[in-house]
Amino acid sequence: MNFQNKLILLVRAVIPLCCIAAQAFAEPVEFLGDYSNVKSASGEHCEGYDVMLWKHKGLLVGFINHHRGLCGDPPMGVMEETFYSAQTGSVSFRAKLSDGCILQSGMCVPTRDRVEFKGLLRGETLEGVVTWFREDNIQSTPSENVILSKNPKRSPAQRYETYTAWMNHWEPILKVRGPQW
Repeated sequence: MNFQNKLILLVRAVIPLCCIAAQAFAEPVEFLGDYSNVKSASGEHCEGYDVMLWKHKGLLVGFINHHRGLCGDPPMGVMEETFYSAQTGSVSFRAKLSDGCILQSGMCVPTRDRVEFKGLLRGETLEGVVTWFREDNIQSTPSENVILSKNPKRSPAQRYETYTAWMNHWEPILKVRGPQW
């Protein structure tokens, strides 16, 4: 078989795969809820977690925010390596964050944090274990059990017809609040 025939076969195989991938991204992103245990004693400082969940093609997508300091615009990370079973409610994901900074040569260098979550999604609650790992010095902190309650008042005003539209909306926010690594 000559080169031209091989190229034609390759193109015939690749184009349908690209069409399938494009159709997958074209499916709507369904908001599942905003689950939080964020508390504030003073109204000025907040502490806790906030997990925003959507479903796309049966998979979970979303963000985890970590509040520990002034309220508003906490560090956030995109959920990666997600697992979700609608039958059992089992949920797990990882996310990268920059939750602070380390002084190096008089400069504030963003931390390289990784968060892992393993737990259960049961209607109005997301309950599980959060474990932190510091990639910049390969240490982990003790795991903590969390119970996050669904906030019925918090729902994005925007509906996302595609995964690309969802990501395009959140990308500028992630540039500011997302991981800096």
